[in-house]
Amino acid sequence: MGVINHSKDTSTVKLGLVNINPKTRIQMMVYGGNTTKFNTGVRFTNNKLYTILGFGTHYLGMNEDFSGSLFYRAGLIFPLGKQVALSADLGYFHIENFEQKDADKPERLYSLQGRVNLEYQVLKNLAIVGSVWYANTRYYYHNRLYERKPVFEVGFILF
Repeated sequence: MGVINHSKDTSTVKLGLVNINPKTRIQMMVYGGNTTKFNTGVRFTNNKLYTILGFGTHYLGMNEDFSGSLFYRAGLIFPLGKQVALSADLGYFHIENFEQKDADKPERLYSLQGRVNLEYQVLKNLAIVGSVWYANTRYYYHNRLYERKPVFEVGFILF
């Protein structure tokens, strides 16, 4: 039990944010969308369960020069065929403005986001992924709603 579990034993149950064993598939993700311009993350897949740790830059609607997010997502993946998979996940995003807060743009926010993803395996180590669903973004200090909006993303999964 821990935040990051690394083990050579594949038979025991591990509880943690990230679980790595010899059968874990580790993949790099690069994508963009309507919440952040550019995202990169690492996906850790164990059977049908996966987690993603990553960051995104230029959170849209915040600081135009530079803003960003750190995120953690966890979900399930379902193969639909040899080259196609459907997945769904929920994630927590910490959003940072990197400038003084004002009435319209706060210094920090958090967002709870869900996604449904469709993956198409183009090559052995390259897949195209598209995501849709919903984001609920709130202020940290008074838990008031900042915005609700749909999420649209497209990108690549490597390795």
